[in-house]
Amino acid sequence: MEWLSSRYPGGAVGVGLLLLRAVTASYLVYHATTTGVVTNDVDPSVAVAAIGVVTLAASVLLAMGLRTPFAACAGAACLLVADLHARVSPVVAQPAQGWFNTGSFALVTALSCLFGPGAYSLDALFRGSKTIHLSRGGKP
Repeated sequence: MEWLSSRYPGGAVGVGLLLLRAVTASYLVYHATTTGVVTNDVDPSVAVAAIGVVTLAASVLLAMGLRTPFAACAGAACLLVADLHARVSPVVAQPAQGWFNTGSFALVTALSCLFGPGAYSLDALFRGSKTIHLSRGGKP
């Protein structure tokens, strides 16, 4: 995953990536808490609770900008799996949102993986660009 985020843009682009991560993480929290995935109000299965926990963990990692590609892909997968489960489960009522809404947010979440974390993230802090100093004649 290191090759995905070898550059960490700052300035206006970095702020844009920070806002993208914040909006995506807030929607993941909203989706996990309002669909009964975390609270288990409707379907008390272990799989549904696991999807909720992974969704919340992905949202926290995404908001902090830590392991951004992994967190974004996990969040997108959880959105699609939770929506699919809600549509095929006889216990859960049909979700109010359509496939377009869920698919759009899953796509935006997956795009966070491709765009990278930006300069205002923990990924940039821990694995930021390194400066290599070359000298002539082999002397440092």
